[in-house]
Amino acid sequence: MKYFLADKFMKHHQFSQFTKHKGYYVRNTPLQKISYTGYTTKRNAQQKKFYTDRKHILRTSFFNILLPIVQRTHRLYPKQTLFILDAGCGDGVALRALLDIHTKTKIPMKLFGMDIDETIKKDLPPSVAFSKGSLTKILFPKNTFHMIISLQTLEHLSPLDVQATLREFHRVLQPQGIVYVETPNPESVQSQVMGNTWYMLLPEHLTLLPPKPLKDMFIKEGFQYIKCTTRVEDDSQINEAWNILRKISFPGLRYIPWRTKLFLLKWILYCFYKGAITTGLAEK
Repeated sequence: MKYFLADKFMKHHQFSQFTKHKGYYVRNTPLQKISYTGYTTKRNAQQKKFYTDRKHILRTSFFNILLPIVQRTHRLYPKQTLFILDAGCGDGVALRALLDIHTKTKIPMKLFGMDIDETIKKDLPPSVAFSKGSLTKILFPKNTFHMIISLQTLEHLSPLDVQATLREFHRVLQPQGIVYVETPNPESVQSQVMGNTWYMLLPEHLTLLPPKPLKDMFIKEGFQYIKCTTRVEDDSQINEAWNILRKISFPGLRYIPWRTKLFLLKWILYCFYKGAITTGLAEK
């Protein structure tokens, strides 16, 4: 199936800015630190309107993704207020999704946001406790949090710092605490189709992680019940499967109804870990 996808449907691309090493992809030339504030770097400032319009979509998406994880955590600690950390919280769209979950489920929670850029504090909900800091040295004592999320953050770190961050997550999580991360998947069908034009190749991205090396990193830090897979972006602004189909040139596809093509492609992306977003879920 992998051969069929790569060689029959598309041209196989490599990222000229990255080198594959131990299963993950590392930027070839180290860059100076780039000031990062959510999704408003200088690189994509012209796309501010797109992201502003997208915030409500992301909020709904994160609600649906995080709800079962919060419920699972609540079952592990049924009589406690959940301490939840958003590590690399940006402007707080995931934190707002967590507040929506609290409103709907009444699960008691105390939310914490952490980011290297202190200026984003003004964008966060007032009930969130914010702290400035680096993910490689989280300024909380061990066994503090019941749950940690880190969405679209690990790619901004070097491989050594990714490993150090997961080590810190393990330290500050309570026993049986849960961590959930998302990061771009460099081995997705979308990335192979687009090659160097893939929109996740931002200049501040240093490490790109497919599911397998991310799982290996979790294992190294002592996590258990690890599930690393991928998900597909499919909403009113971004339709990952449709984006791929538009770029694939294969004569026989023209005779297949487009709804059938979309269904089949989504099934392939899910089953073969080829979605654009790598996800990792693990328990301490």
